[in-house]
Amino acid sequence: MSHFQTVDKIREQIRANTARELASYYSEMSTPAPEEKFSLARMLNAMAESNFREGGSYEANVVQAATLSQGSVFDPQRAIVPWGALMSRDLTVGTAAAGGRLVGAKMSSAVDALRPFSAAARLGVTFVENQMQDLGLPTVSQAVTGQWLANEAQQIVQSDAVIGLSNSKPKTAGAVMKASFNFMRNSAQADSFIRTQLLGAMANMLDGAVFSGTGADGQPAGTMYAAGIGEATGSFAYQNALAMESAVASPGGDPAGVQFVASPNMRSLLKQFWYAQGAQTLWYRDAVVDVPATVSPFVTADTLLLGNWP
Repeated sequence: MSHFQTVDKIREQIRANTARELASYYSEMSTPAPEEKFSLARMLNAMAESNFREGGSYEANVVQAATLSQGSVFDPQRAIVPWGALMSRDLTVGTAAAGGRLVGAKMSSAVDALRPFSAAARLGVTFVENQMQDLGLPTVSQAVTGQWLANEAQQIVQSDAVIGLSNSKPKTAGAVMKASFNFMRNSAQADSFIRTQLLGAMANMLDGAVFSGTGADGQPAGTMYAAGIGEATGSFAYQNALAMESAVASPGGDPAGVQFVASPNMRSLLKQFWYAQGAQTLWYRDAVVDVPATVSPFVTADTLLLGNWP
């Protein structure tokens, strides 16, 4: 009798063990696979080891898709990284196909990635991405006007818009950063550091171009050197700020985009200049005469800019 009891106990143990193994197996099957993350450190290590090839890794698939979207050919030593890969959030994979892995191209843009680092991006300057050839942007210096009619017999006087063309040419900028092998092995810190450094460098080049680009040595012509922008020199007072505001507001457009931009030195000076019988300084609570104001080190020390930046 005891023999049969022992056999039954063994069978119960086998069934229990099998049930536990099946439960563990199906639990693993039901758990979603972790999302793949784009690693700049992994990509750079693979490039350094001549192991960065089409279809060879998640990073290679993303770069290949970004390259195709630019109309270029995949080059294992000149990777085109989408903006989404430079942001803190992770890229996710929609499909296994290489083209479907380029989620960064639609999820984010240059302005999204650069906004925390760039004053120009925060001002709402319009970005035109993936520009590969000269771009002509129409401008209107005189808009069409309408008129009220005294009666049904009155003829409407013709009003023509005066249209100009602003030409834009692609410019190329770059930066070189060196990192040791030991640093690159620490991929978590390396990725964050590289992203921050690259975005900071690009933001600085962007702000330098928008505000003070000279138009020489490959630079675009920035606000301080571009033709057709009004300029006043000499001492600055409350009335000058009001005149600037009126000049910028007169062409129309969204007033929410109008902002002052000053150098840190100019902000300091305006914070010391009192008006209205000493009741308030010209620069007060991040505004000049109640118009929002921001600071950029790429504006020269003695300059104050005002524009409808979008």
